[in-house]
Amino acid sequence: GGGALWADAPGLMECVNIESNGSPISMSQMSSATTVDWNNDGAKDLILGSGSGNVFFYANTGTDVDPAFSGGVALQSNGTNIVVNYAAG
Repeated sequence: GGGALWADAPGLMECVNIESNGSPISMSQMSSATTVDWNNDGAKDLILGSGSGNVFFYANTGTDVDPAFSGGVALQSNGTNIVVNYAAG
């Protein structure tokens, strides 16, 4: 499956594919996405948590209105990929 965001419109919900370098971003089930200006350039970037627990950063090289995301890179701490494990509770 491809990555998709749901865009709200008055009385309408639309599924929109998210692309990186012109290709749809594909993530597994149980993935999660958020936007934040991670690199302080004024445009909201994309942070994706994959079902495997890895966390990816996609820089927005466009604008918040017309985003263009670069290729994703795994976020790291001290040279090691950040992995978030899910614990059922």
